[in-house]
Amino acid sequence: MGWEADLTFIMGAPASADNVLALDLWAQSEGMPAWANNWLATTQDWPGAGIWNSAGVKTYPTLAAGLEATATTLSSPDYAVIVGYFQGDQGLANIYTAINASPWCRGCSNGNYPIALHDYLAGGGFISPSNPMPSSAPPATVDGTSTNTAWENYRAWITNGAGQQAVDLYLTQAAIDSLG
Repeated sequence: MGWEADLTFIMGAPASADNVLALDLWAQSEGMPAWANNWLATTQDWPGAGIWNSAGVKTYPTLAAGLEATATTLSSPDYAVIVGYFQGDQGLANIYTAINASPWCRGCSNGNYPIALHDYLAGGGFISPSNPMPSSAPPATVDGTSTNTAWENYRAWITNGAGQQAVDLYLTQAAIDSLG
């Protein structure tokens, strides 16, 4: 189990093949080294974080810190549609559209950000003049509400300090389970 499955779990989303691949390709677009524990290049302040670049992108001391900082960033209303697509397992094209339409690196890669996900979809025949990306994103959740109860619970949980302990426990159990 990699960071992608851990992040989907924290977001309340399935660790489906599309969701994991979307996160992998998003991370490739960012180009952060694995040791930085900041796959999506967030600028979220977190205890023990270092500075990666002049844009304020951080490095995190542990996997758990990186997961929590990334999840905290994604819990912003600016990224609700992205999270909703992951939670609804809405597929690569919809996830791409949501990321591309969000403030996350808006305009990067000549408007094709995240470029690795764009290129993957283009190479698979998903993006073409006859089959363009959707022009607008649907509501953040399948039922049309603006938030997801599990996600709201996570946001409250992470801000009350229990989050670090619980994520550490989850990651420890995942590591034990992987030993088999």
